[in-house]
Amino acid sequence: LDLTYQVLGIAKKTRLAPTPKGIAGQLEKLLNDSIHIGSYGGRVEISQINDPEDFVLQIREAYAVTRFSMDFGEPNPWDANKDFQQPMQRLLKESHGRKGNTSIAGDDLDRGTLEELTRATASTGNDAQAIIRTNARGRGTRKRLKGNPAVIQQEEIASVAEQQNLLQQIRSYYEKLRRHLQE
Repeated sequence: LDLTYQVLGIAKKTRLAPTPKGIAGQLEKLLNDSIHIGSYGGRVEISQINDPEDFVLQIREAYAVTRFSMDFGEPNPWDANKDFQQPMQRLLKESHGRKGNTSIAGDDLDRGTLEELTRATASTGNDAQAIIRTNARGRGTRKRLKGNPAVIQQEEIASVAEQQNLLQQIRSYYEKLRRHLQE
């Protein structure tokens, strides 16, 4: 757990749940049921961070991207795209919503903008979709960011040094994801 980045690594432990996502759901429920979270009026949400690289590559290599949509949630202000996500998150908060989605369409959307929005969406644990054409006459194919979890492989964590190394790998992965947004 890194409190600064608000990122958490979850190892597979089948005795707790069959998947890391199941463990995350149990942990989310446990934390939200705690007296400390409730007393501050907060809510903990644990979402899977998807690795955006394959999705971004498909966007870059497409003949045309004709539609792009992305989900967003309640504010986590420090790591959201300032131009799009933060205003949408404020709208969500002001309207007492919990989740939102927006979509844009065109003949061929700007790849750089879509890449930035994809990385911001991935870093907040949300999903994005694109309709991609591979040639001038081809029909559009829907591609999704969701379903490609970010994975850091580590066989065993036996010592404090290995724990620290794993946490540093998680931080580095997240920093890399975020760095693309700040360039």
